[in-house]
Amino acid sequence: MSTSVRVRVRFTDVNRRAWMRVALFTLALLLAVLAQRAIYDSGQWLGGALVYVGAFVLLFVAWTRDTDALAIPIREPSREIPIVAPAHPARKFFVFPSILFALIAFFEFRYNTFAFVGTSAWLTALVLFCVAFWEGSLRAARSNLHAAIEKQPRGVVLALAGIMLLGALFYFYRLNTVPAEMTSDHVEKILDTFDILNGKFSIFLNGIQGANRCNFI
Repeated sequence: MSTSVRVRVRFTDVNRRAWMRVALFTLALLLAVLAQRAIYDSGQWLGGALVYVGAFVLLFVAWTRDTDALAIPIREPSREIPIVAPAHPARKFFVFPSILFALIAFFEFRYNTFAFVGTSAWLTALVLFCVAFWEGSLRAARSNLHAAIEKQPRGVVLALAGIMLLGALFYFYRLNTVPAEMTSDHVEKILDTFDILNGKFSIFLNGIQGANRCNFI
């Protein structure tokens, strides 16, 4: 004797908003992956950059929708949780200048070199993005960080400092004799270091070019 059970799921207005938000996040992620794949395969950055912009727009639309749509009710906490100061509603608009500075950095980095304009735009985009998406108050976060550092036992701080000193010892002990027999990879790194010391600050170091230089030498 078999028994069949039929389940009917009724989507309420809250469920629809939640699924729409999940769908927008997923679509934005897929578009970003496709854009990166297109740039990697063809090397044409313009089309990929446009798809990236579309992914950012979908991500922003999903983020600005009802924030309570994905809220899941949980049991009451067993201890008192401190109240977190809400973020200022105007902080969400920091997303637009962060995208603008990210695009400036993208175009400035096309020569695979760290320059003042590109690096400044990149760092500015990171700061603005963190400000836009940081949960709670930034001042409260700084105060909580200082309080957490002050509460750490002195033994933990001393142990961390000891680990860092031990790591530095292993890195720099008898540095002039390591490696005893160099390979092509070590020669390439020396050539990359030579380029950096002479003012060429590449974002991605070209291993193929280094190998060709090694063969030429």
